[in-house]
Amino acid sequence: MIDTPIKIIYDKEIPFLFFDEISIKDKVYYLDNDKTLLANDIIFSSFYLLTGWNEKFINRDKKDRHNIQQSFLYQNNLLHTPIVNKYADILLNVFSKSHRPLPSWPYGKKYAVALSHDIDYPVMIKWIEAIRYCAKNKPNINPVKIFDILFGKETFWNFEKCMELETSHCLKSAFYFCGYKGNLLRYLLYAPDPFYDVSDKKFYQLFETLKNHGFEIGMHASYLAYKSVNSFKSEKQKIESVLGKNITGNRHHYWHWNQNDAAQTSIIHNEIGLVYDSSICFEKHSGFRYGISSPFHLYDSNTSSRVDTLQLPPSLMDAQLFDFRKESNFTKYEDMIDSLINNARSSSGVFVVDFHPRTLNNTLFPEWGDSYTYLLNAVCKNDDFFCDTPGGIANYWLEREKKLLEASL
Repeated sequence: MIDTPIKIIYDKEIPFLFFDEISIKDKVYYLDNDKTLLANDIIFSSFYLLTGWNEKFINRDKKDRHNIQQSFLYQNNLLHTPIVNKYADILLNVFSKSHRPLPSWPYGKKYAVALSHDIDYPVMIKWIEAIRYCAKNKPNINPVKIFDILFGKETFWNFEKCMELETSHCLKSAFYFCGYKGNLLRYLLYAPDPFYDVSDKKFYQLFETLKNHGFEIGMHASYLAYKSVNSFKSEKQKIESVLGKNITGNRHHYWHWNQNDAAQTSIIHNEIGLVYDSSICFEKHSGFRYGISSPFHLYDSNTSSRVDTLQLPPSLMDAQLFDFRKESNFTKYEDMIDSLINNARSSSGVFVVDFHPRTLNNTLFPEWGDSYTYLLNAVCKNDDFFCDTPGGIANYWLEREKKLLEASL
C-alpha cells in the first residue's frame, strides 16, 4: 500500500483522498439530483485513516513521539477535520431516504463533550519547581514566589479547583491515575513515569471525594505498560484496590503504546477488562489523529475483526495550547479551542479534552487555567451538547451500537 495519498480533491468542502492517478477525476460528485455518484473509494480511505496506516511511515523521536510534520494530515491542514465523519454523513444522507437513522446523541444533542485529567505530577517537588520558575521568569524573578514554592504555598494538588470549576458549569470529568510509581533516574534514562504512589493515604481520601461527587476515576497506564499484560493488569488492580471498585477507562501516559500496531495494545485493554481507552492523539498537535471524531473500535488485522474496547479519541491536551502551539496554525489558544468545538459539533462527534490539574497553578502555568475556563465557557455557550464522564459516554455509545446491530438483523 502507498504510504500517503498522492492528491486531495475537495468537493462541497469534503476532502477526498486519491492514492493513484487512474482514479483521479476532474470533479467528485455526490447526491446530485437525487442520484449518488461518488468517484472516490471512501471506504478504502476510511480504512487507511482508522488503522493509522500513514503513521507507519512517520519518523519518531527518542520518546517515541511522531514527527508531526511528516503526517499528511498535518501537511494538508486536516488534523482538525474529521474526514471519516464527513464520509459517514454522505452514506447517512443516502440511507436516510429509506431508513430512519438512530441519532448519534440523546435528547436531540448535536455532539458530546468528555472532560478528563491525566494525573502526572500531583505532588510538587519544590526544589525542581523553584528552579523551573527561575528559568522561565528571568530576569523578572519574584523572590516571594520562590519562597512560596519552597515553603508549600504553591501547589499542584488542584483537584478541588477542577471540581469546583466544572461543577459550576454543571459538568463532570474523569481523573486518570497512574498505578506505577517511577523515579527520577528512570525518568531521565528511558521511561518518564510519574513519581507518586497511589496507595498513599491522601489518595484514598481523594478517591472518596471524587467518587462521592460523581466524578470518574480511571487509570493512566505507565509509559511501558503496553509491553506486558501482567504489568498492565497489575497497575489497574492497584488503582482498583484504592478505589474499592472496578475501573473501566484508561489513557496512556505520553499517549504511548504500541506505535506500530495500536490494535495490539487495545487487545490488552480488552483482556484486562477496560471498556474504553482514550489515547489516540498526537502529543504535539491537537485534532483528530485517525480522522474521526466519533467513538470507534480499532481493527485487528491478525484476526480481521474489531477489538471490543472502545476508543474515545481525544482532540485537545492543554500542552498543545501552549508548549506546542508553534506546531499549529493557531496564534491564539481561543481559536484552537473554538475550531475543535465547531468541528466536533458539525460532525456529531465527541470533544474529548485532557487538562492536567497542576496547570491550574497560575504561578508556574500562567494562562493555562484561563484557557480551561475559556473552554468550559465556550462549550456551555450553547446547550446543544451531551455531557457525561468519558465512562458514561462510552457506555451510551456501546448501547447505541447494540441497538444498531439489533435493528440490522
